[in-house]
Amino acid sequence: MKPTRAKSYNQSCSVARALDVVGDRWTLLIVRELLTGPKRYSELRRYLAGMNATLLSDRLKQLESDGLVHKIDLAAGARASAYALTQAGAALEPVILALVRWGLVHAPAARGKAQAHPHWAVVAMRALFDPSRAAGLDIACQFIVGGQAFYAVVKRGTFASAMGHAPMADVTVTCSAQMFAAFDGSVETARALIDSGKVALAGSRRDFLRFAACFRLPAPVR
Repeated sequence: MKPTRAKSYNQSCSVARALDVVGDRWTLLIVRELLTGPKRYSELRRYLAGMNATLLSDRLKQLESDGLVHKIDLAAGARASAYALTQAGAALEPVILALVRWGLVHAPAARGKAQAHPHWAVVAMRALFDPSRAAGLDIACQFIVGGQAFYAVVKRGTFASAMGHAPMADVTVTCSAQMFAAFDGSVETARALIDSGKVALAGSRRDFLRFAACFRLPAPVR
């Protein structure tokens, strides 16, 4: 049975009609998770730990009904399925990236021991990449952070990032989640973390520091 939407703004406005679809609590965080690739239900439960199972199931059913999410088989013959974004769901990426930048400037600091996962950097790096800083740089960086693998590729002024292992990595960075969280987007901090020995770097230090310089944090509001 098709899920019934509980509420609507009932306004003839594109913003209101979009929020009718994606404005419910947790919905955009599900989209954030799926922007890094398909996820099993169990993975979504782990990465959205504050969301109860019933609510997650309801949100996923609604997103399927709205045409933003669909189920896929992870491998031929495999019984396990996963959730992935449709073309319409993936079109929300600029919205998520804008929220990353807005949140860094305007959102209050996280309270207490807030949940954090290294793979969220896959999306954050997309939001903070500055093509003007990447002229002449072609590099594939592999990250192994707290046991999670993800990678980023800069090529001809473009940027791509994904979960998993890069086909051919020029540089590999290995560290704990705590050390990765200490990176504030500056080359100086990247250099200091490498010099501390708590971040292992395989490959060209010079090229990695050039990679680190490709990201621009939004200017704080004064």
